[in-house]
Amino acid sequence: MRAYFFGGKTRTLALGAKLGFHRPHLNNEREKQFYEENHVKKGWKDRFDYGIDTYDLAMLHMVRSIDYMLSRGVDIDFILKRYSTSSYDIWHPSREELLEAGVLTE
Repeated sequence: MRAYFFGGKTRTLALGAKLGFHRPHLNNEREKQFYEENHVKKGWKDRFDYGIDTYDLAMLHMVRSIDYMLSRGVDIDFILKRYSTSSYDIWHPSREELLEAGVLTE
């Protein structure tokens, strides 16, 4: 989760600047290499075992990310829109949306 921006107590954005949001994504080559390097140590019998572990880990990260953003005052509808934006697209909410959702504090 890259939520460094949400760590600030005061969150501002320069006029004209944009923030972009999308779901996390996986890189096929990086995942293939990770599987090859770790399948014996992790006990994955095949790529299906790896897929199940990866899915579980992704869900855990998503829940933790949602919980963290909620703790920082971000509106749940904003968070859900972030997770409904494809990994390969970027959603650029307006300044008003960012303020209304609690992403920006001023």
